[in-house]
Amino acid sequence: MAARAEPNSAMRLAPWAGRAARNLAFGALALVAFFAGAFAPLDRFLGDQRFSLALTTPARRLVAVEIDSASLSQIGVWPWPRALHAALVDRLVALGARRIVFDVDFSAASTPQNDRAFADALARASGKVWLAVFEQPGGVNGGLTIDAPLPELSAYSGAVAIDVPLDSDGAVRNYRSRIEVGGGSLPTAGALLADQPGAADFAIDYGLDLSALDRLSAADVLAGRTLRAQIEGRDVLIGASAEELRDLFLTPRYGMIPGLAVHALAAQSLLNGRALHRLPAPWIAALIVALAVGFGAFERRLGRWRGGAALAFAALGVEAGALALQKSAALLAPTAAVHAALAACGLAALLGALIRRRRLHADAARARDVTHALLQQVVADNFDGVAIFGRSGEALAASGPARAWAGETPRLDALPGPLAEAVAAALADAAPTRQGEARVAAPDGALRDLEFVVTASRLRDAPERRAVCLTFRDVTERRAHLARLDYLARHDETTGALTRAEFLARLSPGGDFALFCLGLRRFDLVTDVFGHAVGDCLLRAVAARLGELGFVDVARLDGARFAFAAPGTSALGSQGAALCEALARTYLIEGRPLAVGVALGAATTASGGDAATWLTRAGMAQTAAARRIGDVFVAFDPDMEGRRRAKQKLDADLRRAVAQDALVMHYQPKVRLSDSAIVGAEALMRWRTDDGFVSPTLFVPVAEETGLIVELGRFALRQACRDAAAWPQGAVAVNVSPVQFGLSDVAAEVEAALIGANLPASRLEIEITESAFVEADPAIAQSLERVRALGVRISLDDFGTGYSSLHYLGSLPIDCIKIDQSFVRAMPREPSAAATVQAVIALARAHGKLLVAEGIEGGGEAEALAAMGCDYGQGWLFGRPEPAAAFQARLLRRAAA
Repeated sequence: MAARAEPNSAMRLAPWAGRAARNLAFGALALVAFFAGAFAPLDRFLGDQRFSLALTTPARRLVAVEIDSASLSQIGVWPWPRALHAALVDRLVALGARRIVFDVDFSAASTPQNDRAFADALARASGKVWLAVFEQPGGVNGGLTIDAPLPELSAYSGAVAIDVPLDSDGAVRNYRSRIEVGGGSLPTAGALLADQPGAADFAIDYGLDLSALDRLSAADVLAGRTLRAQIEGRDVLIGASAEELRDLFLTPRYGMIPGLAVHALAAQSLLNGRALHRLPAPWIAALIVALAVGFGAFERRLGRWRGGAALAFAALGVEAGALALQKSAALLAPTAAVHAALAACGLAALLGALIRRRRLHADAARARDVTHALLQQVVADNFDGVAIFGRSGEALAASGPARAWAGETPRLDALPGPLAEAVAAALADAAPTRQGEARVAAPDGALRDLEFVVTASRLRDAPERRAVCLTFRDVTERRAHLARLDYLARHDETTGALTRAEFLARLSPGGDFALFCLGLRRFDLVTDVFGHAVGDCLLRAVAARLGELGFVDVARLDGARFAFAAPGTSALGSQGAALCEALARTYLIEGRPLAVGVALGAATTASGGDAATWLTRAGMAQTAAARRIGDVFVAFDPDMEGRRRAKQKLDADLRRAVAQDALVMHYQPKVRLSDSAIVGAEALMRWRTDDGFVSPTLFVPVAEETGLIVELGRFALRQACRDAAAWPQGAVAVNVSPVQFGLSDVAAEVEAALIGANLPASRLEIEITESAFVEADPAIAQSLERVRALGVRISLDDFGTGYSSLHYLGSLPIDCIKIDQSFVRAMPREPSAAATVQAVIALARAHGKLLVAEGIEGGGEAEALAAMGCDYGQGWLFGRPEPAAAFQARLLRRAAA
């Protein structure tokens, strides 16, 4: 089945963005309606309900003295004589009232005596009394008239406005701190009592507990039934509360309450810090946007029911947030627009879900039809043979290969026998599932291998509906390929010989035989000259010759190495010699004779072990034979294994020594022969063990063979440079193995060591042996040129042994020649050695090279070398190798002498 393409980011965001845009459109409509005031009634209703949940206890700084029904019935008249108001003022002042505010109309004159008595009481109160000023309808042309206290009363009192604004539904919700009256500005009663006449207009907090307001009857105050503690230091608000006086206002939560209570609640709102203000409209807009986008993002994931629940919880959350803002921040949040936007989003989501469901039903019907047609086509186009049979045995569908085997309309009797039997058994419910493989005759008569599976299927809801599917595949080529792979897994593809694993598996562990390992000499020369195709022919000829010699199981190990076994272990030497002669005879390859050498090794089962061990031992013997010249046979010797294990142990111990810093550097002095002055030292690596020092002649060859020489060389360079940097003078010479040039960048290592030790390049000397130039590798000369360019001197060590050539003296970057100690030590007793040394010195002088003689042990040798013109000398005569600290002390003593 083809993998469904992953939609790109834009396609994934499109549905989400569309839903968010739709919700934002509904939110915008809700905001328009909000600003147009369409939700004001609902906002007033919701706000009024919150007062019952945001309860607050008022501050106890205000006392209401009510002209209640009891006070009216006791006096018997209304309006009261102003002398009673005077008495009320005198009584409250005597009880220690802080301030007295009247919510009573004193704009009309009464009797002169009563007006005079009230004015005198106001004068005695010394400015503690504030009288009401208010506007009321009745002016000219339907305007407003201002009702203010009589002038004789205003002369001794302050003026306070007692008008309250009404909402469109007639309720009092908002309150003003100051009111413009008659061209001037007066504080309102609530703002004055809260000492905040300059406060901004606000909404009254009807969450304040009105029952907690201290309320006294005017009759009780006049009768002296009021305690001083109830009045002293507090503000007093006097007004009518009797229902018959009709000074009542509609309010949230409390319904109809007297104006006295309205002003008291307004003052308490300011005193308690509960003056409510409307939440800024941008906050409502931002909330609507956030909810619209958020619901749009998660609408499809939530589904219909969970989406509805999410909207309900969101609405509850909005109300909870509004209540929290009202209680903690004194903010009134108009949430009706938010609820309207949420409801619109929910209805849109529901409508969208219904539309999507209808679309899904239609899509499912189309998909069913398409799937049916597609399955028919899939079966028809199948690469395998597929045929579906109904209960009656008719073919319901068939692929191309099935029609090729059983006709355009496949029939059971046209199928190959084993396949037809399996289908018939499945139709009869005898074998609902069967698989197998059969070799049958194809329509063209060729025998083919078919792999087949027959499965019977029933519908769960209609068991009588039954079908059988036959699937088969021609696996003839695959079987042949697997057989070929199996053969290659056990045989070498080039020669047809066995692989190493197969060869070892065929060796009988209880047998008595010899196992041979054959290596061809000069095989690389054959491939270099004649090509790899001729080399492959040669390998096949060798394998064939081994077969002709009677060896049944022959294995190709690698490259040009073979292994084979022969019964018996006696006369191994003569047998090996005969095999060398037979295998080294000339081979005729493509009409040309080719001769190769033979290195043959053998091990017998008598040496113990298993097949892998015998082959390893035969390989060790073959390696030993390869080191010799000619066509050689070598039988395994237990000492070979011992030497190999010793070398392996030495390598492991050496690696452990490197990790444990068990390698140290010793220094042997180098002197100027003319005056025996120390001019430097040769750095010699020492391996320190519990049993003493291990000779470099033992571990350096092993390090060169395993590649560990790179790490040893790096250590020697860096340590020698660090030690030499502490010397007062002199250069240090460090040996570099030829192997290092092939495994590392020697010039870079030298430069890093000099920089790390801050040692001048002129104080470092690199010593190399002549074996580095045997293969004439230009890379070595280039590396030495780079070292020399740094200012480092190059010395040719052990000159005169092995590969000495005058060519080195003139063509290679060499500054100094070190005469091998074997010539120096032979000088006293062999005149030819002295002549050789004299000749070397003359050659070096001719090429402008410095000379160092090694192995000087006697004074006569030193004098003779100096007389011949040798520059420097080393040997036990001048000092043995010693640790860095001892050599440094030697230099310091010489410098101080």
